[in-house]
Amino acid sequence: MEGLIPMTHVPLITIVLATYNRPASLRLAIRSVLRQTLADWRLLVIGDACDARTAEVVAAIGDSRIDYVNLPARCGEQSIPNSIGMALAASPWIALLNHDDVLLADHLEQAMASLDAGGGEFFAGRAAFARFSGQLNDGRLVPVFSEMTPPGRSLGDVFSRGCEMFEPCSAWVFSRDLARRVGPWRAAATIHRTPMEDWLLRAWRAGERLVESGDITVLHILTHNQKIGPHGSYAWDRGEDQLLDGLIHDVGAGEIRAALLRQIGSDLAARLPRLGFSRLLLSAMGDLTKAQERRAEELLSATAAREYLKDGRDSFEQFCIESGLEKGRAMRIALRLRTGEELPPPPDFAGLLQFARQSLQSP
Repeated sequence: MEGLIPMTHVPLITIVLATYNRPASLRLAIRSVLRQTLADWRLLVIGDACDARTAEVVAAIGDSRIDYVNLPARCGEQSIPNSIGMALAASPWIALLNHDDVLLADHLEQAMASLDAGGGEFFAGRAAFARFSGQLNDGRLVPVFSEMTPPGRSLGDVFSRGCEMFEPCSAWVFSRDLARRVGPWRAAATIHRTPMEDWLLRAWRAGERLVESGDITVLHILTHNQKIGPHGSYAWDRGEDQLLDGLIHDVGAGEIRAALLRQIGSDLAARLPRLGFSRLLLSAMGDLTKAQERRAEELLSATAAREYLKDGRDSFEQFCIESGLEKGRAMRIALRLRTGEELPPPPDFAGLLQFARQSLQSP
């Protein structure tokens, strides 16, 4: 294909896209990468033991900058596929992309401009959130964007407020050096926090600071959660992908942002993602007693955050242990809703990484 970067070229950015059996959403996510104004990238699609439909989507796109590795063991969540992709990256910068998110065309360009201006190693763009669908006059479904990422964040916010301020990880671009210092994402079944929170907090302890731009650069589409059938929410073909594909093809990033701001409205205080310790905990364990709420406030306080920064002791983990909450509970609940599966034990990371390397070397 004309204008593509030769395979011997080490790109500026490696984009890691973890996926599992959502071909229509995956096609849209990849097409949003193809439309990036910064074209010096490589896309690694890491399948979590996917069926044949995922390989068919990648093959049909036919871009030499895209490689697909289908892991032979099911992980059930994105931490290990993300970590495999991060370990395979040879580029100085790494970006992540969920299979059901959409990058606006200038996402990578804005990320690199912000990193160059800010002098940091971790960029998190702002996202517009769609949790529900609306219906057009012709019957087609369209995502309704009702929330956006707040400005003025810091990595320390993750400690007491949870990771939703940094959702989705599709908004992240970070240096390969930072990835090596922080290490891989840890599997959900081995920790009490979500893998995303855990990685962000380790980056905070490593002394990293956040670089951001003021613009929305990512569409975070969660509309599949509104319809959870016997086979999980991933089985629902929400029918929005073709409409969104046409939108991002025909409309510029600036126009999309302006429309999003009109749709979300000017009352930002009422339109931000629903954050706070109660959301963090309720997502994992259900209703809290008053005593548990008081204890949680104490363990997620600014004082507790400073202690974590100093010695790595996580009072949230202490709270989970005191409450009898098993490791990985939030991800176990999420997987049941998404696919109806139980979270499997983490597979052997070294073995999967070796498999992935051999797959990429094969003709």
